[in-house]
Amino acid sequence: HEWAHAFDYYLGRQDRSNDENYLSGDGRETRLEPLAEIPDNYRPIKYWFEKLFNTLLVDEKTGKLNKFGRDLNTVREVMSDYWCRRIEIFARFFEAWTSYRLKQEKIQNVFLQDLKYQQKLVRRVNGKEKALQIYPTAAQVKKADPIMRRILELAKNQI
Repeated sequence: HEWAHAFDYYLGRQDRSNDENYLSGDGRETRLEPLAEIPDNYRPIKYWFEKLFNTLLVDEKTGKLNKFGRDLNTVREVMSDYWCRRIEIFARFFEAWTSYRLKQEKIQNVFLQDLKYQQKLVRRVNGKEKALQIYPTAAQVKKADPIMRRILELAKNQI
């Protein structure tokens, strides 16, 4: 989780297309919806970060937030915007993705494979207990795997 923040920060400082410290946003950015159009000044790695967030948060058929995105909006309403910050979404995705990749390679490592938080937060919403998704599902991680691999490929050129 924390390594993902360092990676995000390092890439953000290398990116000259904006003044943000993190590639995922300004550190407190909570935008979940996709951009209508990715700006021309986005470097390829920034483009792929946007694509990653869209893959995790947006239903590709409707173009609207999927369950993960809607749950994060609900968490913001009933708790805090912390869980919706793009730097935190990326860090939680990175945890889940690292675990996924290690399993794919048949590597066991409790330190790297255990998630920092529970996968869902149980909160009272409109008088009812509701389990709200704060990590991407296994299917979302698998779908985002090629995008994350592309981000790492592009990052090699910046390190």
